[in-house]
Amino acid sequence: MKLIIKEYLTMLKESKELDILLPDLLLQMGFDVRVSPSIGVRQYGVDVEAVKGENGEIYLFTIKRGDIDRKNWDGTPQSVRQSLNEIEDTYIPNMLAKEYKNKKKNIIVVTGGEMNQKITPNWEGYKKCNKDKNISFDFWGGNQLSLKIERYLLNEHLLSPKLSSSFRKILALLEYNSYEFTELNKILEEMFIDDMQVGERSRDDRIEKKFRTVNLMLNIIYYWAKSNNNIKPAILCAEKITIASWGMLKKYSLFKNNVLIKEFKKIYDTLEEIYGDYFEKIKPYTEIENGLCINVADFSINSINLFEILGFLGIYGFIKEKLLEVQKTIIELIRKHKCLLNPCFDNQIIDITLAVLVISKDITTNRKFLSSWITSMIECVCFAYKEGMYFPISSDDYDDLFECNINKKLTKEELFDVSTLIPILLQLCCFNNLDDIYDEIQTMLKNMDFGKCDFQIWYPNKDTEEKMYKNSNAVLETGCTDSEVDIQISAKEMKNRIQLIQKNSVSSDEISAIKYGFNVLPLIISRHYRMPVFPMYWQDLLLNKK
Repeated sequence: MKLIIKEYLTMLKESKELDILLPDLLLQMGFDVRVSPSIGVRQYGVDVEAVKGENGEIYLFTIKRGDIDRKNWDGTPQSVRQSLNEIEDTYIPNMLAKEYKNKKKNIIVVTGGEMNQKITPNWEGYKKCNKDKNISFDFWGGNQLSLKIERYLLNEHLLSPKLSSSFRKILALLEYNSYEFTELNKILEEMFIDDMQVGERSRDDRIEKKFRTVNLMLNIIYYWAKSNNNIKPAILCAEKITIASWGMLKKYSLFKNNVLIKEFKKIYDTLEEIYGDYFEKIKPYTEIENGLCINVADFSINSINLFEILGFLGIYGFIKEKLLEVQKTIIELIRKHKCLLNPCFDNQIIDITLAVLVISKDITTNRKFLSSWITSMIECVCFAYKEGMYFPISSDDYDDLFECNINKKLTKEELFDVSTLIPILLQLCCFNNLDDIYDEIQTMLKNMDFGKCDFQIWYPNKDTEEKMYKNSNAVLETGCTDSEVDIQISAKEMKNRIQLIQKNSVSSDEISAIKYGFNVLPLIISRHYRMPVFPMYWQDLLLNKK
């Protein structure tokens, strides 16, 4: 594990990552962190200030990137020597609190790399020249940090040898897109096991440590994925860890525990960073005709890949404030990839809904595009069903898709027995006041014979939240279904139906993640575990408009 940690540390940049990791490490080591890194604020050499011990010794940390060599030892404003001088000349006399002026001060240089042997004499010379009974110097390089991280953040009390082995396996298999992260499920299940047998304070302390540990693991996974030039596995892990972590808060109703909420927010921030990295990587290809189609002739594989990307972008539209940029990217993706007009699985309505909700945030600008996209999807569904191939099957099994479209062993009646896609698209038209498009779609549907297909929409109930944070599909065990939805009723009648059902449905403030400001979390669960998007995300807004 030390080698893994050491390699991870060498990837970190001073300004963002190591200065986030160090305070967590110090807290686990028993330090009281008084000052944390701040971007845009002059710090006079000190990135982190901490206190430890009964005597209240002061520890002043200056964080540097990579190996310490001649280049970054001296001669620039950010060099090691310049930082050390600023700490002694300015920070200690002017910035340090009065009660610590006479305490022993430990100045520590921290880096994910090591100190070049050629610089060692300079370092030793500097320590001798600045020797003081109240000031000492130390260096924490990659080797020392690795040992400390393993001991305090990834120790056997938090991560057993068996789980450490599972973690190493995750990193080894990270580059394979078919890997399903069963080891990560095992780690989260064991780490987040029931803690009720211990006292409340002890339990909360343990959860705090576990949150720091899983966030460190997520960051290591992220950097491994980046080194493989494949961010997608990191997104999947980030979603899984974020969902499980909120599940712990929900389990013990810890939403008002500010310390734990702060630790959860760090995990969420890592998720946001990974999503942002993925977005920047994918964005240029959305502007190229079929730029994100896998180099195969199989329409089904391209469809699966592209709708997954659409779902990722939809989630990012809820996470990121740059809404206009995300909207434009989603629209370009759809325009340049015709596969996104023809869903081949019914559950791809999840990804479609995420994208529609993001695009709808500026419906005035995007009305024409959204109308065209929804109409085109219905046209494709109708045509594909008539042809008996490449229509959105109710199963989520690729083998069924193959048996229907290639081997012709399964019929359209067998695989189109349920549809959530069509009624949800109709409701999304209502949500955006696209009554003219609703009527146009109905004209197409009137000419179709879908046999005994049951058009339905799933709703969560009071038991759903207890299940949805676990590694399972809550739709199989909880919720209720509005079955046999009449797709021939008018837009006004559909809106009245929504209003009637909403009166008897779970409200948004009964979902803890929404209630406490993490509105995107149930959407992430929907995308990750293929749980239908809660209708409240469009129905509540529709009823408010009315």
